[in-house]
Amino acid sequence: MASSRPRVLLLWHSLAGYMAAGIRALADRSDVTVVARPPDPDAPYDYSTLDLNGAELRVAEWPRPFSLVDELIEQTRPDIVVSIDRTRGALRALHRARRRYGTTTVMVADYVWSGAWRQRLVQTLFMVERPYAFDASFVPGARSAEYVRRLGFSPKAVYTGLYTLDQTRFASVAAGSADRFANPSFLFCGRLVPEKAPDVLADAYRIYRESVDRPWPLQVVGHGPFDGGLTGMAGVRMSDFIQPEALAGMYADAGALILPSRFDCWGVVALEACAAGLPVVISDGCGVADELATPANGFTVPVGDPESLAAALAALSEASLEQRKEWGRRSSEMASTYSPEHWADTLLSIRP
Repeated sequence: MASSRPRVLLLWHSLAGYMAAGIRALADRSDVTVVARPPDPDAPYDYSTLDLNGAELRVAEWPRPFSLVDELIEQTRPDIVVSIDRTRGALRALHRARRRYGTTTVMVADYVWSGAWRQRLVQTLFMVERPYAFDASFVPGARSAEYVRRLGFSPKAVYTGLYTLDQTRFASVAAGSADRFANPSFLFCGRLVPEKAPDVLADAYRIYRESVDRPWPLQVVGHGPFDGGLTGMAGVRMSDFIQPEALAGMYADAGALILPSRFDCWGVVALEACAAGLPVVISDGCGVADELATPANGFTVPVGDPESLAAALAALSEASLEQRKEWGRRSSEMASTYSPEHWADTLLSIRP
């Protein structure tokens, strides 16, 4: 007897650890095939350790030609295709899927609108291609929702909540947070590349250490070619990239997350930190600042401004223990709406 479960094909980029929980929840409700490119060298997740709850994982180089995408669609006959891939070949294959099988096609996007000439060119071209290939769009939050609306998606065809995480793992960290608030440190977790602004963090941390009597240490976790001068700084501990199973321990040892990026389409690390009950200090260059950085749980600072970042670090570290716990509690509340189950339900609710 044929399965009545919906069939879902995810045409993804690199498969990060935080998506595994969403895929597991989706696999509880549907038959899932995931296509991912090989791991990013600066974020080398070990795919073999990811529990996908029976979802089929295929690894394919990027960009994917029409023949590969079309073959995958023929093999899986999906009810829903969720695609980060917008090459001409992929668009052609998605159009054929809609025509042949009535497949709902969903464009994944986490970009934000800047109005740059390249975006305006894409906007002009995509106004024609969008109805040909895509029914709806799945985005992280408000900034990306504006971006896809400018590409021609109607508000009713835009679904938010693209990113999720393993909440059970992080909730257990939040529940046992007393010790780390009593002996706190700042945490930066991300690729060591210019857009993540490790140089701004280095300048801010230097200013901060000169302005307070008992500065917190700074733990830096990440891999990449640009440390911004953090290596060797007083008070800074450097660690390489870690796999998902070690994330909970990393947050358990921290007192606050610092995300100073010059530009981040969203910033999943902030969601993880909030779920772990941490206060946050986030630059306004991060899309996640709109959803998960408020006076209730931390600070938003201007992008590229080490003095403002240093002042926020000082305000956080000089706050009372009770205030820091309250910020952490509010972070946990805010993160609770990003459950894997909600992610899977949203995806399966998408209709043309």
